Amino acid sequence: MALSTEIRIANEEWEAVATAHGAQVLSFRSRLPEAHPILWLGKKADFSPGSAIRGGIPLCWPWFGAAPQPGLPVNGMVRTEQWTLAEYTGISAKYCIRQIFDETQFELSLSVALSTRLELELACTSLGSKAVRIECAFHTYLAVGDVDHISVSGLQGHEGEDFASGEKFVWRGEFVPSGECRKRFPRVSAAELHDKVWHRKIRLESTIGSGCFLWNPGAERCAGFADMEKDEYRRMFCIESTFAGDDAWRIKPGETRQLKMSLSEHPE
Repeated sequence: MALSTEIRIANEEWEAVATAHGAQVLSFRSRLPEAHPILWLGKKADFSPGSAIRGGIPLCWPWFGAAPQPGLPVNGMVRTEQWTLAEYTGISAKYCIRQIFDETQFELSLSVALSTRLELELACTSLGSKAVRIECAFHTYLAVGDVDHISVSGLQGHEGEDFASGEKFVWRGEFVPSGECRKRFPRVSAAELHDKVWHRKIRLESTIGSGCFLWNPGAERCAGFADMEKDEYRRMFCIESTFAGDDAWRIKPGETRQLKMSLSEHPE
C-alpha cells in the first residue's frame, strides 16, 4: 500500500506514520490495542508517484481549492511531490523541498512531532525578490464512527461561508453536518469534533489568525471519486487548518511564515 519512504514516529503512548510522498502524515493513533484511528485513510488511496493520497493530512500549497489556472491540480502542487527527509529522531521528523511559484523560489519544511498530541509545522520561506500571495492548509481527514453521529464545537458566534452557495452566516450552537459539507470559518483556529459512536472528542488547534474549513463529500460526490469506496464518506470528516481567501499570506522577500497545528484525542 505505502511507499518505501514511509517512516514510523512513536512514543510510549502515541504513534504516527508519515511518508516523503507529499510530506504527508498517513496515520495517528493511541498505542492501546483497542484504540480507534484518529486519522482516516482511504481503502483505495493511490500511492503511485505523482498521485494525491486520499486521507491522513495532505498539505495544500500554494493555493487552496481550485487552481489559479486551468490544468493545474486542486489544492496545489506539493502534495504530489517527493520531499526530502532531512531529520528523523523516532519521535519527530522534518521534511524539506524547494518549489517555484509565481516566478519565485520558496523553501518549505514540514516538521512532525509527538508529545501528548500530534504537532505539525509548515514553514514557508521566500528566496525571491518580490512579494507573493500564498495559500496553504493542513487538509486533515479525521476518522469517525459514523458521520451522521458527530458534531463540531468551537464555531459558535463566528462568521462563516458556504462554499457551494456563497452564503455568509453567523453560526449558532454546535455544528451538525448533513450531506455534502463545504463550509469555511475564517479566523477560527480551534475546534473540537465530538464522536458519539466512539465516545471521544478530537481537538484541533492551529496558528492564531488561521481559519478552518469543514468538508465531507456526501454520498453523491463520494460515489464519483475513483479513490473512495461509495460509503467511505460515512467514516471521515475533515477539519482543515487554513490560511486562504482573505487570510492568505503575502510573503515578502526573505520572509518566513508558519502554519502550526496540533491534534489531540480525549474521552467523552
